[in-house]
Amino acid sequence: MHIMEESQRGRTHLLHNLACVEDNWEEREGEEGRKITERKAERNKRVAGGREKKSRSRPPFSSPSDPQHVRAVRGGLPSSYFLGH
Repeated sequence: MHIMEESQRGRTHLLHNLACVEDNWEEREGEEGRKITERKAERNKRVAGGREKKSRSRPPFSSPSDPQHVRAVRGGLPSSYFLGH
């Protein structure tokens, strides 16, 4: 019986949160909502752009043509080590 009460309480809590989110969304519709959405989109573009730049400056150690990979193979690790992983 205790478990049932807990899950019911959790469900009520979730529904309450959902209702709050919907209320906030309705309040922000119209001109103000559009501005907020545009601002978020701009910020997301900047964040994504920053992430792309970072990943380009240090390529992942996966491609066989990658100089780091070639160096590791030349450095004495047997090629079967790379084939096995």
